[in-house]
Amino acid sequence: MGYYIRRIVTGPPPSLAEIERGAREMDADLTFESSGDASATILMIGDAAGEIDVTVKGENLFDAEIEELLEALDGCSGKGLAKVRDTLNSATAIVAVRVLFGGRDTDEVLDDLEPVLDWLNANCSGLTQADDEGYYDGQDLILEN
Repeated sequence: MGYYIRRIVTGPPPSLAEIERGAREMDADLTFESSGDASATILMIGDAAGEIDVTVKGENLFDAEIEELLEALDGCSGKGLAKVRDTLNSATAIVAVRVLFGGRDTDEVLDDLEPVLDWLNANCSGLTQADDEGYYDGQDLILEN
């Protein structure tokens, strides 16, 4: 299964090329190794740090993932719940990053992914969902799961 960090996008869906270009502006050591039109492995100085996949509204995987994320909200409470539910219901894309630890320290791998995550946060309206943590609006945790 793995550990995922997802950007729930409510505006225009980004392409992998846009994400890579933006992330490389922040760190030139980062590259994407394409594994299809909408998926790639994220490499930092040759070491795999994550797998990235962009799914858009109307694709089976997108619809199933939104449904799963909405179901996971059952039993949640908090001031951010309405915003999370609204974001999921109005999402146009999900950019999912599967973190590849490969025996490395968690902080080291997340630091390698930071340019990608920062670019998504700055350039794609919406919220970020992190497995076993919750939903973030920028750096602020607005709903725990």
